[in-house]
Amino acid sequence: MAGTGRRYAPEFNSFKARMVELVRAGRSPDHPVRTMCQLPGLSPSGYYAWRQRSPSRRARESADLTEEIIGIHRRSGGTYGAPRIHAELRARGRNASLNRVARLVRVKGRGGKHSATPKLSG
Repeated sequence: MAGTGRRYAPEFNSFKARMVELVRAGRSPDHPVRTMCQLPGLSPSGYYAWRQRSPSRRARESADLTEEIIGIHRRSGGTYGAPRIHAELRARGRNASLNRVARLVRVKGRGGKHSATPKLSG
């Protein structure tokens, strides 16, 4: 992963994020944060720092881009997939790679409709 600008693989970051969410969801007087953080290997100070942190610039841009993607998908009647949505975004002057658009489309469960292809008897 040299040169990608990432310190860890995305799976690691999403795992840590899921664990932090789990700690937040499972907090109760019976389960203090310190105890909840021990199993996934988080530090309590790291949990509290994460809780206070505002979304990153990339996360805010992705949220804006996702809203635009959903709007394009709706206006197309649900027929546009990632390549057409990407082309529409480019026509609007938005710079985002096809892979990023495809990932955001996939995360939101949006995709183009496929026509039913008849089976050929052979």
